[in-house]
Amino acid sequence: MKKKMTVIFLSALFVLGALAGAWFYLRGTVADEYYVRDKSEFEIAGSSISVRVDGEATAASLGGGSFTGTARLFGVIPLKTVKLRQVPENSVVIGGDAFGLKMYTNGLIVVGFSDVKTERGSRNPALEAGIEKGDLLKTVNGVRLAKNSDVASLINASGGAEATLVLERSGERMTVTLSPALSAEDGKYKLGMWVRDSAAGIGTVSFYEPETGLFVGLGHGIYDTDTETLMPAAKGEIVKTTITGVKRGEKGSPGELYGVFDQETVIGELHGNSALGVYGKLTNAVAGEELPIALKQEIEVGDAKLITPAIGGGKAEYDVRITSVVNDDRGSGRNMIIKITDEKLLELTGGIVQGMSGSPIVRDGKIVGAVTHVLVNDPTCGYAVFAERMYELIG
Repeated sequence: MKKKMTVIFLSALFVLGALAGAWFYLRGTVADEYYVRDKSEFEIAGSSISVRVDGEATAASLGGGSFTGTARLFGVIPLKTVKLRQVPENSVVIGGDAFGLKMYTNGLIVVGFSDVKTERGSRNPALEAGIEKGDLLKTVNGVRLAKNSDVASLINASGGAEATLVLERSGERMTVTLSPALSAEDGKYKLGMWVRDSAAGIGTVSFYEPETGLFVGLGHGIYDTDTETLMPAAKGEIVKTTITGVKRGEKGSPGELYGVFDQETVIGELHGNSALGVYGKLTNAVAGEELPIALKQEIEVGDAKLITPAIGGGKAEYDVRITSVVNDDRGSGRNMIIKITDEKLLELTGGIVQGMSGSPIVRDGKIVGAVTHVLVNDPTCGYAVFAERMYELIG
């Protein structure tokens, strides 16, 4: 009897442990915050979890703003309290057109160092002053920096006098003072560092507001290749671009779209660069259908359409499948995994390639997201960001 009771007890512990594990797993699939329309309860698509506004009030009667709700399994078992924010139904014009981008940074990014050879040996004033790779230089002796050559001209004009530099590191402003080194090679005063003031590339317009012309694109930020830091945009422009060819993607080797910039046809101005994409205002609208934006809780796995630049100009529509949706999206733009299922696109590109970033994805008549990255080991698959998150950049 004692042995039998022990078995029952251990079995009960096992069951309770399994149930607790399942509860914690399901709780982890629920996001901390959701947008809502004008209803007091909604279901998270593809799950048995629903969220209801706390208290007697409905979302519509609260008249906007933020409030709380409770996520429950089967409408009964509480999982967690979530933040809710009421938003109107947002309709935007779908993109899919390629654009060429030229972006100037808000300051100069330090991308490397090189010792200065002097008559007394080599030294590096920048490193001696504690400047680090990735720092953002703002001013030299009180003069704002706009282009690479500004640093060299200001330092050389100082005649070797101590220079005061204002820089930013991890969002904090710092001031350093250093003594330039006189180069024995060309007789100029130098700091011993390399800086960058701009970036250029090809991307895809995701969508824009028809009333304001405000747009988002690319689906991910533009990062400096040397420092791997997000480049702070000060200004820039986007121009019409025609895709002329493609390098097919293969396992372990991402493909790429090739394009030609039409420098004479400016279609928009750049306002900023974020981890979720670039944003700005279109001055020459691109054609597209007006569609509502899907909220993340409405998105589930299944067939969808990808709108992406076509070779020779314009855009084309292809079949894809959403294979995974991650509601708990804290700090990440990798909210969905999609798989290319259209044989025409697979034959043409091998899957998702560079230059397709920002291509919008449509399911059930709504824009659900945009392509961000390809899976290097399987170019037929890639990540996508929720459209609602991109809309935050302009809404």
